[in-house]
Amino acid sequence: MSGTRVRASIVVAVAALIALGGCTTAPEPAVTAPTAVPDCAGVAISVSFDILGADPINTCASFSNDEPVTAAEALELVGITTEGTVEYGTAVICRVNGLPASDTPFTVEGEEPYTETCDTMPPAFAYWALWIKQAGVDEWGYAMEGIDTQIVKSGDALGLVFSTGGATPTPEG
Repeated sequence: MSGTRVRASIVVAVAALIALGGCTTAPEPAVTAPTAVPDCAGVAISVSFDILGADPINTCASFSNDEPVTAAEALELVGITTEGTVEYGTAVICRVNGLPASDTPFTVEGEEPYTETCDTMPPAFAYWALWIKQAGVDEWGYAMEGIDTQIVKSGDALGLVFSTGGATPTPEG
């Protein structure tokens, strides 16, 4: 198996682990995140920080041509920063715009206070979900790749939602 296929298999397995969060059934969707930017001439981006306390971000990553870009490139265009994990790199998002902070514990209802180290897979009760909504499609879906390889194109929407307590919120729009 080629290195690309192995990486793709790992990414799909990691996405499945995140999606299932250790459950035997798919998690129930929670309250939806803020609406992505309508009428975006590029990739609409929506970020919901939930309990992390930062204001939601709804913006549009416009680019000069109709060539697809990676999710990482779209986020960079609008100044949104991400950090992966030591073990999985950018296949797993650990922080968005520095949150959750490496030096500040946060509490998810029903869990002990937790400080994210970004060493390995975040816990099922507190992780960043990466969503993609392709142009012309009504429903959001989990990204099947990491942000460095996930391709988005003009008309698509990209959502980053901090998921807590086993709920899996989806962006609106």
